[in-house]
Amino acid sequence: MPKSKGSFWSEFEVTIDSNGKEKYKCKTCPGIWSKNASRLKEHVEQCKGTGTSQPQGTKRKKQQTFDEYKYDTFTPRDQIILESLLARAFCSAGISFNAIENEDFILFLKKACPSFKIPSRTTISNTLLDQEFNHLQLIVKSALSESPTYCLISDGWSNVQRTSIVNYMISASNPIFFKATAFKEERHTAENIAIGLETIMEEAGINKFSAIITDNAPNMKAAWKILKQKYPKKIFLGCWAHGIHLWMKDIINIEWVKDILEKAKKLSNYFRNHQVALATLRRLQKEKYGKEIALILPCETRWRSSYSCIDHLFHTKSAVRSTIAEDHLNLDDRTKLLISDDNFWNNLEKLQNFLGQFAICIKKLEGDESLLSTAYLKYQ
Repeated sequence: MPKSKGSFWSEFEVTIDSNGKEKYKCKTCPGIWSKNASRLKEHVEQCKGTGTSQPQGTKRKKQQTFDEYKYDTFTPRDQIILESLLARAFCSAGISFNAIENEDFILFLKKACPSFKIPSRTTISNTLLDQEFNHLQLIVKSALSESPTYCLISDGWSNVQRTSIVNYMISASNPIFFKATAFKEERHTAENIAIGLETIMEEAGINKFSAIITDNAPNMKAAWKILKQKYPKKIFLGCWAHGIHLWMKDIINIEWVKDILEKAKKLSNYFRNHQVALATLRRLQKEKYGKEIALILPCETRWRSSYSCIDHLFHTKSAVRSTIAEDHLNLDDRTKLLISDDNFWNNLEKLQNFLGQFAICIKKLEGDESLLSTAYLKYQ
């Protein structure tokens, strides 16, 4: 007669990972485990507290008090949940795993919850990280299964090690980060881009995709043509926020605009590079506006930052002009002349008003809640 299965098996949901292996997700906590009867049984006893239940007639211990805070009985399940939340916080906030070994951080955790057994850096970066990854994969799959249709959004960037990374987002009811892949020795050709997009669609359910969104680069448009032949009913679009960035790039290259922006950069750079002048400006800002206004420099590939440079400088115009009266600064003649130039400030205001409409539109389109109709209405 075959041996009957233990009741603890019903406490898990069976899933299949990307390698085709069975995984067992605990119904009580976020834990995910490989198939191993003794370990699964042990986990259920710990997670549900059955291994530490008190005998009948035993008085329950009073709540522990710690200064002004009270703690109920801390169970093995609480330990598992807190470990999961801790690992997730480290990852979502980009905190180095070494922080868990920081003495002050250890004291904080012990003060917040004395019963919590603080995991080691190795445990967080291996066991707990793998568990959270598997848990989030299940959440993503569940969210996608509930959506009847969605679109794929892809963009590339380079990380701090100069490795070329391509991100894939899926927009269902909410945007979901799906995957990131590295282009190592592969070139960013239309063929390779098309293969990457198609692979992601196949992984997530290709029939549910109604649209694919990328930037407006020529190799991306060539990839659209390749995929359009195979999937004629799918819509391929360029990112409209990226398109407006390119408009701003063209505008900034106009000589009149370039001259104003160059003067704004010089003035911002002067204060940023002179400690006493910057401290004086910040004091004047607090006196006049009740707050400090940072001076921004444009970023080469983020053309909206050119607007930020102009906008921030214009909004601190009064404080900047007041620095001329500060005798201890010894401003050079060129800087004084530029600060006193009414024509410069008038042109700066005109440019700020003009580019402001583009900047507002970009911010609106880059938000998580923007709709296709939003883009249409903003373009009108």
